[in-house]
Amino acid sequence: MVSDTSLAAYYSVLPYSDEHKSAILGVIKSRGNATVSEISDDTGIFHKTTQNILSTLRTAGIVNDTGARRKNSRGRSEVAVAISHALETV
Repeated sequence: MVSDTSLAAYYSVLPYSDEHKSAILGVIKSRGNATVSEISDDTGIFHKTTQNILSTLRTAGIVNDTGARRKNSRGRSEVAVAISHALETV
């Protein structure tokens, strides 16, 4: 059984998820494509949170990996993501 506290926590976080998704998609749209580090730096959203949201957006077909790779500030190579072509015209 789910407690009232668990439901309250879920509902309190829900709006932030939409705000985070919108911010992430805004960065990708303005840049054309972006890496997790670029998105995280531009939005101030934690790196891991950005990764998790991008995973959800990939699964939903909203973004896709471009295959382009860029090095982040630590010198690690990251794949850039872009808005899916099917959604660009919407």
